[in-house]
Amino acid sequence: MNAVITALGSGGDVFPFIALGQVLRERGHRVTLLANPHFAAAVAQAGLPLAPLGTEAEYLAALRQPDIWHPRRGFAVLWRQIMEWTPRLLTMIEGRIVPGQTVLIGSTLSVATRHPASRTLAG
Repeated sequence: MNAVITALGSGGDVFPFIALGQVLRERGHRVTLLANPHFAAAVAQAGLPLAPLGTEAEYLAALRQPDIWHPRRGFAVLWRQIMEWTPRLLTMIEGRIVPGQTVLIGSTLSVATRHPASRTLAG
């Protein structure tokens, strides 16, 4: 099986997918993790290949936006960033699909993961 894992967000969003990828790899599956390079060391330590999404500078800049931590305005800031990344992420995901052999796994924030999966299921 070819597992394409998309992990968007902070460490609390990304680290569980690193662990999942590691278990899948240990069971003999091919795994690619799409995530921000901010997590590159942890991904490498888990023995997984990283397909970098964005730059560490972009990740840190997003965290420095004061509204991202606001209880009401935070999600809007996050959503704008996700929508900015989605076309690029969709291309990255679609380029890694091996028909009939690929499972797409994505964090809640990865709307791009759902698009190719729904298209495949629809026929």
